[in-house]
Amino acid sequence: MRARQPEMASQTETRWYKLEWPVAVAVALGCANSLAQGAASLAKPYQRDYVEGIILAAAAGLTRGEPLYPLPSPSEPVYIFNPYGPLSYYSVALLLKGFGVSFTSPRLLVLLSGILVAALLASLLRHWTGSWRVGAVFGALFLALPITSAWLPALRVDLPGLALSLTGLALFARLPERWYASVPFFVAALLVKYSLVAAPGACLVFLLQQRNWRTALWFAGTMAALPVLAFTVLNHATGGGFAFHMVGGHASPFGLSRILVNVAPFWLIHLPLLLLAFPLVAQRPRPPGALLALIYFGLTSLASLAVGRAGFDLNHLLEWSAALCLCAGLGYHEHMRSGGATVRTLALAGLTVLLASLIWLSWHPVERWTECRQAYAYVQDHPGKRLLSENVGALVLAGKPVVLNDPFAYTLLVKNKGWPEAPLNESVRAREFDAIVVSGDLAYLRRKAPETLSSDSRWSPAFVETLAENYRPTRRFLCDDAAVVFEPAANP
Repeated sequence: MRARQPEMASQTETRWYKLEWPVAVAVALGCANSLAQGAASLAKPYQRDYVEGIILAAAAGLTRGEPLYPLPSPSEPVYIFNPYGPLSYYSVALLLKGFGVSFTSPRLLVLLSGILVAALLASLLRHWTGSWRVGAVFGALFLALPITSAWLPALRVDLPGLALSLTGLALFARLPERWYASVPFFVAALLVKYSLVAAPGACLVFLLQQRNWRTALWFAGTMAALPVLAFTVLNHATGGGFAFHMVGGHASPFGLSRILVNVAPFWLIHLPLLLLAFPLVAQRPRPPGALLALIYFGLTSLASLAVGRAGFDLNHLLEWSAALCLCAGLGYHEHMRSGGATVRTLALAGLTVLLASLIWLSWHPVERWTECRQAYAYVQDHPGKRLLSENVGALVLAGKPVVLNDPFAYTLLVKNKGWPEAPLNESVRAREFDAIVVSGDLAYLRRKAPETLSSDSRWSPAFVETLAENYRPTRRFLCDDAAVVFEPAANP
């Protein structure tokens, strides 16, 4: 009997390896689906997300030598809001200089960043579990998730910043005694998006939990000093403009109802992955990497509550999803290594069903922007040079100046911080704009512009009524943020 035990163990291992194939196939299909949709969106000559045009406008301005963080005057109707770190805009500007002003090359940067995030997750799991299968499956799982599928084709700063932050986390996890190698990547991530603090925060908490006081002090001091130094230098160079764009220009109110509507269902969808990670919480001793991964997941869970602020979308949950893939991969490995046959079967079956569901959720075959080409051509061919548009990408690609790059941010400052809206409304009343491009007709705009501080509207009621009195709708398009074109009325 003893001589046959290795053979029986080998057969068992082979059997469980075969049961993993449905999981691997499901992940591969989901990953291929996300990448295919991302690749198909690269060359779309119009913005697919509200913020895409805002980022493109800032980067295009840099190529022309325009300031990135101008200090706006509330009394002058030229309002520019750039809320991200300089590294994000300069990297896009570099691509625009090399390949021309379009969405293609910046979107490719985001797509490659998403692939790099998946590779970093796989590398971390391979390092902690010793299993390349676990690393590959749960690294690729990040690409297969519906949230990644939705944001992978969009020109946003989240995935490039997350790639930098995870690079720092991977370096710290492999060589904690050489913690300083991770610091440049953590700081670079903050210069892309300053809310990416979960990874360096996890490293600091990990050092404190290990009672490595000296290293923790050096790490905390360095991670505090370098961003503060960068902030001081940038703010001085921009005459206070950097502080306004990073802090003063944000007036989004926080609402618990948004968390219940957005975050709670999102967590519920990922409940099977949360259950996979559950053994890591109570297990003693914990497997390698589990403590750091759990701390990271806890901090990203706290950061995910930012979705409760008005205007914050689910892209803020991308880092939470990456941390969940890490914890789920570690938990899965523990299930396969030490769980009984029933536990392993249930884990594999549940994971397969989850992945099949996620693939279905992430499939987006319907193209909503069927007339954006016509809308962009209309803006391009319009004889006027001074246009006001919610769809900023149309102005940028037409080479026309951007007077207001983010109506939502501007209206929040009007509602919540007392900015005067008279200058902009007077420009509308004087019909200084040759055309105004908005996301819907007057009835739609009136429904979206309630007099509440917490509303998500892009225009105030006073603006909408001024528009109705002085402009008339002339063209309509099936295009996000460019659905209706208003032009000056013939008579006062």
